[in-house]
Amino acid sequence: MAWLNDGGVQGLLLGGGGVLVWALALYVASRAPTRRSPMLAALAMLCLAAYLTGEALGALAPDPATWSTWLRRTWWAPSLALPAWLVLTLALIADEGTEPFVTRLRRIYLPVAATAFAVGAIFGLLGTFTTLVQDWDGAFSLGQPQPSPTGLRQIPRGPLLPAFQVFAVVCLVWSAANLIALWRGSPPGSPLRARFAWLSATAVIFLVGGSWIVIGSGVYLLVGLPGQLLLVVGMLILGWNMARYGALLAGEQVLADFLGFAATLMAIVGVYGAILLTLAPDYAWLERGIPLLLVIMTTHVLVDTRGHLLDRVLYAP
Repeated sequence: MAWLNDGGVQGLLLGGGGVLVWALALYVASRAPTRRSPMLAALAMLCLAAYLTGEALGALAPDPATWSTWLRRTWWAPSLALPAWLVLTLALIADEGTEPFVTRLRRIYLPVAATAFAVGAIFGLLGTFTTLVQDWDGAFSLGQPQPSPTGLRQIPRGPLLPAFQVFAVVCLVWSAANLIALWRGSPPGSPLRARFAWLSATAVIFLVGGSWIVIGSGVYLLVGLPGQLLLVVGMLILGWNMARYGALLAGEQVLADFLGFAATLMAIVGVYGAILLTLAPDYAWLERGIPLLLVIMTTHVLVDTRGHLLDRVLYAP
């Protein structure tokens, strides 16, 4: 499977996945009720989309220095996506779980959430602005990144990378345990049980994909693309089910609105892609154009009167 090592293929798959996840995050943020669970889901998806965009631009980079720069610029995204996912699962239990477990959880929810986000933010800052987590400077001590046994570019490990890997695995395992417990405790045959079954499947996908990236790629130097694609699949399932979860609570149907939303954004991406094809295939344009596409999608959702996202940002509900 030599295509896994092809930078162009990786960039196309990861970039496309990032756009899909970004679009679904905007849908959840603009359509779902203003509750902490949908907002946390949207935050996790936006962080993953930023991470995938950085990985895509890194894979398409013409030189190792640019590749390393994009990985460093977007290091904060997975560092915040992990606690957002964990806190989301805790919020779902606090909202939908059974007594007396919920009572105990509600007492520790805020301290655990604050601690998880604080740890993630610290790892994000250290990984972006220092070499304590990933040795960005050491990668170019000889002018080239150190090669892995597979021939792929490899950033040397910093002294705090094992701690970050432990943090990532804890968040993924804890989140999976939370959702499986919530699924098993939900009323049999109810719509919520079906939603939580899908979210439990998402948690398992995240656990496998995240472990592939954190352990398989980070420790054993395997190609990270399979794990990244699993994260995309998991995020798509998460976004759709969180939209359905919000609709269940609000008593609304989402399919027709979602199809209209998707058609509009696909048209925007299509027009944008057509313009891109008329220009010279220059990487400098790409690394500005792809983030610009995400901004254009966001501004469209902000002014979309069906979503009322701008009203919700500027005014109280």
